[in-house]
Amino acid sequence: MTIELLEYKCPACGHFVGEEEYVKVKSEINKIVQHKLEEQIDEIKGKHEQELYEYNKKYELELKEQEEKHKDELITKVNQQVQLQIDKILDEQRKEFEIKLSQKETEKNAFKIQVNNEIDKKITEAL
Repeated sequence: MTIELLEYKCPACGHFVGEEEYVKVKSEINKIVQHKLEEQIDEIKGKHEQELYEYNKKYELELKEQEEKHKDELITKVNQQVQLQIDKILDEQRKEFEIKLSQKETEKNAFKIQVNNEIDKKITEAL
């Protein structure tokens, strides 16, 4: 078994120190570094959380605007389709009315002819 002689240098200043001092200084430096790292992480998180919050708000506003726009477009399309159906129904009813009117006029004319024939017949009988 060989014995290895270790030389420890202070991580802060570079002077040679004993093992016990080295471990203590290294532990303190690690605590300081960890504390600074946590502070930086918290700062970065805070900054990004604010950016994320602002982005989410902006996204929500854009989403609401898009929803309103699509809702308006949908209502317009539905209204157009309903109007087309109404126009089609009205046109069909108008045609049916015109057919019935034509039939009634034909019946009226036939009735007039029948009445005139009856009148002529009565006049002829009376003479």
